[in-house]
Amino acid sequence: MVRQQPIDEISAASCPLFVVENFPPSVGGVESFNASVLGEIATRTIGEGGKGGTLLLPPESRSWVFEKAPQLASAFEIPEVASGKRGLLAATLDLVETSPPPVIVIMRASKRLRPVLVAGHRTGIPVVTYVHGRTSTFDRWPRRFWWRKRTGLHLAARVATNSEYMARNLVSVGHLRREIEVIPLGIDGERFSPNADWRAQEREKASIGESPLIVTVSRLVGAKGHRKVIDVFPMLLEKFPDLKWWIVGDGPSRPEIESAIDRAGIADAVSLCGTLPDPRGALAAADLFVLLAEQEAFGLSALEAQAMGVPALVLAGSGLEEIVDSGVTGEVIQSGRGAILQSLAAWIENGELRSQAGKNAQNLARKYTWERTTDQFLELISAVASTIETVGR
Repeated sequence: MVRQQPIDEISAASCPLFVVENFPPSVGGVESFNASVLGEIATRTIGEGGKGGTLLLPPESRSWVFEKAPQLASAFEIPEVASGKRGLLAATLDLVETSPPPVIVIMRASKRLRPVLVAGHRTGIPVVTYVHGRTSTFDRWPRRFWWRKRTGLHLAARVATNSEYMARNLVSVGHLRREIEVIPLGIDGERFSPNADWRAQEREKASIGESPLIVTVSRLVGAKGHRKVIDVFPMLLEKFPDLKWWIVGDGPSRPEIESAIDRAGIADAVSLCGTLPDPRGALAAADLFVLLAEQEAFGLSALEAQAMGVPALVLAGSGLEEIVDSGVTGEVIQSGRGAILQSLAAWIENGELRSQAGKNAQNLARKYTWERTTDQFLELISAVASTIETVGR
């Protein structure tokens, strides 16, 4: 059993200030990370009769917490924040000046929050910041220093990120590898697990019978690789006429993806499901999970699919490689239309391969828990606080 990091290991130096831009009711991988880690801290805090610190959230998220997540309201001080893009920043800077915390934790690196790192550096308050993914700035500007200076990362006491892939990217823009902590995301193993009855129910509701079903869960943006699947889908339909593909998620590229599906003549086989309150129904029904994203930092949806016993097919060259055991729990596919077509066809055709890979995938996914993620995160915060205390003495 993994040892859970006691909350008092970070509260020994008083309680941190957590600054959170992305949180429910919004949905996404960053939102899942923030809600799950802070929820786990809250559970431990309440169990030990302490306080988890101060939590700054956008107004809509603060309202959601008091309505849907009372344990967070019990475990953290959650001051009101003004609405608008600068409300969270203004509240953070005000607290830094009036009630300086021992440590500031920025739960997602953002250029909007750069002044917080500047203020922390000026006042001697250490800042821990978590980098969730690449931005176009990695490629658009000179590779060394600009991106980290634009977001203020060079002023952070420590930087955390979710994969070795992202750690390499941070090194490429000027960070030292020894100053970067890799803390992978986790999953809720109870929520994401195989369920044969649920699978049958979802497939019956969709009237797809025994048709092979591919599912993709991601935002609809160009870098997620939907077009790569669209390009080979007509050829897959020639071999598997009853093949179906459910695309779960929404985003700015939806019109382009819809047009590409129409031009390819595959609209009858593809369902754009939009953002679902709970993607588990789609994953329960799936035979394969496919996410051919480029430059993906981690790929939480691929891990959740594997936890539900669904083999994951992903593209080589990103953090997805680190959570898929190629040939065992799915496949890491090399880029190129031919390779993608060949791999998808092989997995659609071979039910025995999918069955064994699904079992393997469950075992792999069990290693990734929010408890472990929280342990690592608290250890990092504790280490930063301890370093500052030692220097202060």
